[in-house]
Amino acid sequence: MQNAAFMAKSLGFDVVDLVTTALSNAGYDNMDPTTKNNKEIMIQSKDSAVLVKLKQRLTQCKLVYSLPVKVGDVSDSCVADIKKFADAVIVDRESVFAESKGFIIRKSKVVEDVQSAGLAVYVEVFRN
Repeated sequence: MQNAAFMAKSLGFDVVDLVTTALSNAGYDNMDPTTKNNKEIMIQSKDSAVLVKLKQRLTQCKLVYSLPVKVGDVSDSCVADIKKFADAVIVDRESVFAESKGFIIRKSKVVEDVQSAGLAVYVEVFRN
């Protein structure tokens, strides 16, 4: 969910309301987690306020926070704050491997730090 604040202010509609209504209408608000046929719903956003609002309304969906580009290492307090509104994070390749002139110069601890707090980590985009 990108640009939710812009859409609410400039276009006059609340994306969070639309998404929660659509998921409810499709029957995703009362799924039985023990049923094997259920699909996992993941919602990604760079806006923590959107994820906070979604966390209050959706209990069946996994919320994924996109960390800023080239974030590097993260503090324990930052990870604790993220854990309040997200189930997972997405980091970019440059946040994991710092490089200079096309050469990797160091590996950050961002993946280990976030995983040790119990959050899932997805890394994008690796290319050879």
